[in-house]
Amino acid sequence: MQKSKLIRLLKSLTKEEIFDFEQYLASPFFNNSVQILNLYRCFLAVYPDWEHSNLDKSVLFSRLFPKKNPKTSSALRELSSKLLQLLKNFLVFREFQANPHHQNLLLAKSLNKRKQADLFKQACSQAQDQLHKQSGKGITSTYYQFLLEEERFSFEVANNIKKGQMNLQELIDRFEQHSLLKRLQIYCLILNRHYLQSQDYDSQKLNELLVILEKKSSYQNPVIGIYYHTLKMLQGENEHFFKLKTLFDTHGNLLETRELRIQMTIAINYCNHAIAKGEQAFVSERVELYFYMLQHNLLHKGKYLPVMHIKNLCVLALKADQMNIAQQIVEDYKHQVAPKYVDDVYNFNKGIIEFYLCNYREAIYWLSQVQYINVFYQFDSKVLLLRSYYELNETFPLMDLADTFKKMIQRKRNLSQIEKSQYYNFVLILVKLYRVKALENKKSLQPIREQIGKEALKNKDWLLEKLEELAKMRGKIAE
Repeated sequence: MQKSKLIRLLKSLTKEEIFDFEQYLASPFFNNSVQILNLYRCFLAVYPDWEHSNLDKSVLFSRLFPKKNPKTSSALRELSSKLLQLLKNFLVFREFQANPHHQNLLLAKSLNKRKQADLFKQACSQAQDQLHKQSGKGITSTYYQFLLEEERFSFEVANNIKKGQMNLQELIDRFEQHSLLKRLQIYCLILNRHYLQSQDYDSQKLNELLVILEKKSSYQNPVIGIYYHTLKMLQGENEHFFKLKTLFDTHGNLLETRELRIQMTIAINYCNHAIAKGEQAFVSERVELYFYMLQHNLLHKGKYLPVMHIKNLCVLALKADQMNIAQQIVEDYKHQVAPKYVDDVYNFNKGIIEFYLCNYREAIYWLSQVQYINVFYQFDSKVLLLRSYYELNETFPLMDLADTFKKMIQRKRNLSQIEKSQYYNFVLILVKLYRVKALENKKSLQPIREQIGKEALKNKDWLLEKLEELAKMRGKIAE
């Protein structure tokens, strides 16, 4: 039972959804089977332990069907199938609840069918107001505006209103506006994928579309402009990145949250690519975009901010020499993560800030308090501790942690082989450098330099920096 489709889908629910689904099943409007509810409550009894022995088929069958023979009866399978279908219906219901624009459209359709003219007009008016207030002028807004106008036209035809207020050209304009924005968005996704993975695409149609926009100056519309400048940026024209960034500041609120998140993520990917090519000016630009997303709640997942976003943004800010942003993130956004992670996230980020300030003993103090959040927090805190011990010439703590960490890396199963190699190789090379440093070893540094150059490893730049420090130290001694 633990590996069934039902369990896999239940695992994807949030804690709130788990208990909301019980209320859904308890409602006779959605479910009239007490047995289905009883089956679900067997899951609730052991939640969140989805591997519990009480979820074995034999245990569930004997509890729910004590008078039936499990070898000849398919009762549990049939009941599970019905519960799975109700769970799917519940997810549809949740999506419906989360989309007021779709609710308004369906209400208008229903009133139209029932020939409730006054209520229909009122529903359309309220739907239009809500679209204008909540969605600005982005893709979602233009989509539902078109569907709403289409329903109004259907209403006038059905009621034989020959001199209606509906302008068919306006209906066509609504459709073309939505179609244009959707095409631009899809082209942005295609070019972003091409940019990241070098995938082929038909550039001729895109260029034809961009020429039309330029001839009509359509990009003067700020929403179209966001997509236009994204595309021109992805075609390799850096000046459009800065125009896009300005539009995010001045008119980003015209896009719905999901649309803006997608476009800003594409812009950050562009920064990553530029930095990889050596364009260091984009290091600070990346931090500013990421921080904008944090400030405007574009990184949140539900109520809380994912712990990896706090970590990544703090590290990026420090690498860009923007200490003030890093410190602001640590202090101001401490309680934006889930409560169970607050202390550990704070301790990690305080530790990395102290490390960048060269306060290595303070860094060790904070990093030593980090418990398990996920594998990347765990491993990166070990890396920072090793780097701190290196800087302080703490031989025994460094060697002990290096041995322990290597074993930990080898045992960890939820990391790819590449990621394991990056951490493992870092430890090996760090220990080699430390032995040269501590023992004043006279062997050539060239083999280590070549190993750093060819191996996949974490903190490659820092290792090279430490190697060059050792080389300079030898030079001074020789003088």
